[in-house]
Amino acid sequence: MLNLNMTFVATLVNFLLLVLILRAVLYRPIKNVIRERAETVERLRREAEEDRAAAAALRAEYEQRLAEARAEAASIEESAHQEADRKFDEIVARARDEARRAHDALREEVERERRRAWEELRHLVIDTAIDAASLVVERSLDSADNRRIVEEFLAEMESGGSDRQNA
Repeated sequence: MLNLNMTFVATLVNFLLLVLILRAVLYRPIKNVIRERAETVERLRREAEEDRAAAAALRAEYEQRLAEARAEAASIEESAHQEADRKFDEIVARARDEARRAHDALREEVERERRRAWEELRHLVIDTAIDAASLVVERSLDSADNRRIVEEFLAEMESGGSDRQNA
């Protein structure tokens, strides 16, 4: 039995030596590798968190810039609409002024033509009245007297005719 005990003790001593050797040779390096790996994982997790936070900040900045760009575009569009409305109003005002000037010029031209036609008609009536009066009266007044009589007659007609037109 002693042999068995000695074998047992030798096996036990061998086992303990093997454990100490394995602990010194394998356990510590594996433990160090595991610790380094855990540190690397933790470092990568922190970096990932920081990257996520940076990405969120960049996204917020992007969204803010995008909102500012949209607001600026809307402002530019509004300015363009206001400028277009202002120019439209200017063009319409100029067109109205030109139409009013053309209308006034046409009215003046019509008035001049009316006066000229009236003056021609007046001279024609005077000449016709003188010719008719000369034939009827059979005496010949000189041309100046005839003209004076007819002009007086027409002046009376105009003053009477103007009163009728105004009434």
